[in-house]
Amino acid sequence: MYSRWDALLAALVFVVALAVNLHAVPTTQFHRDEARWVHRARFLEQAANPTGPYWRESELVIGQPPLGSYLMGLGLVLQGRDLETNGYYDFHYGQDWNARHGNLPDPLDLEAARRTNSVVGALIAMAVYLIGRGLLNPVAGIAGAALLIPHALSIYLSSLAGSDAIVALLVAWAALAAMLLAQRPTWARAVVLGILLGLGGAAKLSPLGLIAPLAAAGLVLIWRGWRGSDEAARHDGALGWRLMALPPVATATFIASYPYLWPD
Repeated sequence: MYSRWDALLAALVFVVALAVNLHAVPTTQFHRDEARWVHRARFLEQAANPTGPYWRESELVIGQPPLGSYLMGLGLVLQGRDLETNGYYDFHYGQDWNARHGNLPDPLDLEAARRTNSVVGALIAMAVYLIGRGLLNPVAGIAGAALLIPHALSIYLSSLAGSDAIVALLVAWAALAAMLLAQRPTWARAVVLGILLGLGGAAKLSPLGLIAPLAAAGLVLIWRGWRGSDEAARHDGALGWRLMALPPVATATFIASYPYLWPD
């Protein structure tokens, strides 16, 4: 499906997108949500004790699924920062009050978190190239990446500390996994797709909404496979059964990533 030239073009797309995203990091206006995302970077450390008291119900833990926070923590650590960041930004008060109480992120922590999402944004652009290439040809892949990379929203989300970029990346990877699964239905590819959807839900809940339609499509394909006897019908039936595996795999992945849910 893909060639060595596709790998080179995808790498080129990644480099260009990363350069664009990093260039925007110093000039992106601060958003108060960033303070909370940097604060929650400590989720990565707390994940080593998933049954500990930290994961009991609180506004901090249930406010967002944890994957974006894990990403922030990983980005800080890989860039030489630690997970002892700012305090919990209180939205009931203004920025000056939070600054006095130590709730604004250190500029170096904020830049490291933003650079983390710059890498994620570049991976999204690479995924868009691969999707366009897989659906049509390399020209379509380059065109898709060329539309995405300079887009104002793409640059903004790829130079801001948050979870929107990782959600988009996981959905794009899920699209690629679905394309590969449709091409050759195997249980391994179905499991990968389910894991990606579960991880998407662990960043923002919305990707979990894709599970039910895909499983419903699986039922239709199973019926088509049962009705026919040729190679295409057998392919449809095999694909349908594998799509039915998505709900349990995605749900298990989502729960495994979110220790707050374990007691229930």
